Amino acid sequence: MNMPSQKPVGVVLPVFSHGNRNQSLDVLRCLAVLLVLGHHFPYYRAWSQVGWAGVDLFFVLSGFLISGLLFRDFKISGGIHFCNFFFRRGFKIWPAFYFFIAQVTLIFALSGVHPWRQILVASSFLSNYIPTSNLLLTHIWTLAVEEHFYVALPLLLILLTKLRRSRDPFRAIPHLFIVAAALCLVFRWFCPPDRPPWATHMRMDSLFAGVFLGYLYHFRPSSFEKLAGYHSLVLAVAFCLPAAFLDARSRVMQSFGLTALFIGCGFLVAWSVGRTPKNVIGAAIAKIAAKVGFYSYSIYLWHTVVCEWFLWKNTALAFWAYLVTAIVVGIAAATLIELPALALREKWFPSLSSESSTFPELDGTLAVSVPST
Repeated sequence: MNMPSQKPVGVVLPVFSHGNRNQSLDVLRCLAVLLVLGHHFPYYRAWSQVGWAGVDLFFVLSGFLISGLLFRDFKISGGIHFCNFFFRRGFKIWPAFYFFIAQVTLIFALSGVHPWRQILVASSFLSNYIPTSNLLLTHIWTLAVEEHFYVALPLLLILLTKLRRSRDPFRAIPHLFIVAAALCLVFRWFCPPDRPPWATHMRMDSLFAGVFLGYLYHFRPSSFEKLAGYHSLVLAVAFCLPAAFLDARSRVMQSFGLTALFIGCGFLVAWSVGRTPKNVIGAAIAKIAAKVGFYSYSIYLWHTVVCEWFLWKNTALAFWAYLVTAIVVGIAAATLIELPALALREKWFPSLSSESSTFPELDGTLAVSVPST
């Protein structure tokens, strides 16, 4: 589809940026990964109880950021470029992921354990449909959901651009979001109680919630601004609260509870986009948290391995040693694999956007461009 380049439409909100990244959203990434780390090392009961919700926060963030890449692509070039998008995502995900899989395979081989079928399933991004009981690989199901999302979303947006040739061919997204949320809820409700609701068709609603926010941000800025007030923070707490009190494996939590959770995470993301620390201490804390958020993908990948090193001793010292070590190992793995792969990505599959930078994880100002990842 040949259309003239269009100036991006965005909400002019203050953004606490660091370099070329939106720091406020990196802080959310930090929160999400810390929640998950605390969930898998159940020393602090409250932290462990609510920590699994970090996954849904990751999902909503991914939906918002990844859809933003595609919306920016459309606004700059007049179309959605599937191959460029897919391989750029691949260079972000695959090198670190398969390096992790290789090291886990080596760990299994050295310990005399040979779960080759589980390794094959994880490597094929199918572990959300064929769950594994192996502690080192149980978290990979989330990456499978996201990988499927990286294929489905651009294809959907391409279809919408073919059906409606205009400056905003994505007007159906709010309606599609409602349909997706309803269908996922139905699928989860009828999911067998002995199986976790990890399948893509049961969890795509969280990601699509982020897409809905991304659409509002880019094409309905006045509507997005209505979600940026402090009332959204109150609503975020209200909708996320059930996760703190209900058993994550309960029927209610795995159906209606997950719906409430992505709604709450959506309000939180919308509220966070334009937030800035109001004092020096807050700015310092945000800077440290954002740095952890920058490496959250590698930290998430490796934390189960690190957890195995410390979980045998359930003490406060072991917990905090695990937390610090998981962050350090994640940073080291990102430096060794993830960042060099991103450098190659920029060389071989450069961004179609002239606004992109060396590692366009998030653009610094949301007033002129979408956050990217």
